Amino acid sequence: MHRRAAFIWTAKQEIDPLALWRIFFGGEQRRQDGTNRWYLFRRVFELPAAADSARFTVTVDGRYQLFLNGVRVGRGPARCDPLHQRTDTYDVASSLRPGKNVVALLVRVYGVDTAWYQTVKGHWQPVFGDGALYCDGQVRCGETVVDVLSDEQWRCLESIAWQRETPRANWSLGFIENHDARELPPGWAKPDFDDSRWDRVQILTAGGGPPDSLLGGMKTEPFPTLLPREIPFLNESPLAPERVLGWYAVVPSPDLAFERRLYEERLVDLPPGLVDAPSALLSADETVTVVRTTPEHDVCCLLDFGRIHTGHPFIEIDAHGGEVIEIATAEGVPGEGEAT
Repeated sequence: MHRRAAFIWTAKQEIDPLALWRIFFGGEQRRQDGTNRWYLFRRVFELPAAADSARFTVTVDGRYQLFLNGVRVGRGPARCDPLHQRTDTYDVASSLRPGKNVVALLVRVYGVDTAWYQTVKGHWQPVFGDGALYCDGQVRCGETVVDVLSDEQWRCLESIAWQRETPRANWSLGFIENHDARELPPGWAKPDFDDSRWDRVQILTAGGGPPDSLLGGMKTEPFPTLLPREIPFLNESPLAPERVLGWYAVVPSPDLAFERRLYEERLVDLPPGLVDAPSALLSADETVTVVRTTPEHDVCCLLDFGRIHTGHPFIEIDAHGGEVIEIATAEGVPGEGEAT
């Protein structure tokens, strides 16, 4: 795949051009920059008119969600070997407008192997560490072509909205999410957001030059081979549960670790007045379920989707702020398959 753009990453993560030299003399084979990190990236660009066509090709070291003007348009990349990194291409003309636009990505850097992600083990990882972003965007507005590439015009921020020190469910899965939505900058993926205080990025390249340069002029860049995605994107559509299996009150145990509370806190009968319109969870209309808690009781709901689905848990709430919502999914319901 022809590469028009470079890989970029936060300028706060130091490039170490001498790492390969130290490895040659017995140094650490892998650089440690931490695990379970989350980053926000933005790049503002101007269009002189409506877009006639627009294609954005992206990939990251880790997993991303791609936004254009505040609307999510995709996620990826597909599972791949970092020596043959896969890219995703999106047709996005309908997401753009004349004037100011922004492309934004939420990037998660695992720093460990999972069932669907391989950490970089190539010669460039000790030089650059974990984390990288690639974007090759081209927009045609009549006779004008606007390139939106991963370059030093991007801004980024390591997000504290996700707690980094969380456990993994098991050896093959990623880290359990602990997200504080109050720490996510409102409107961060929209064009008018002020990112002037965000961090600058740097081009991930080291070395090069004539033979008498450092390391013989050898140039180091990440992900030497980029390949386009070969499998279709997954279709995403909202799916409501089929039935409510039960509502319960929960006796809070604040001393438990957050990943244990959902499984180990005691369930009791639901007192009256804590839940209004409980069946509204099953409909897509404007009716809503109202949940109240007390100092003595939280509220728990067990939902059944009828069969196993591949997807992402999604809920929409109106709240005062500071509420805690815990979500877990399983491939069955309690008691299912047991002999009667």
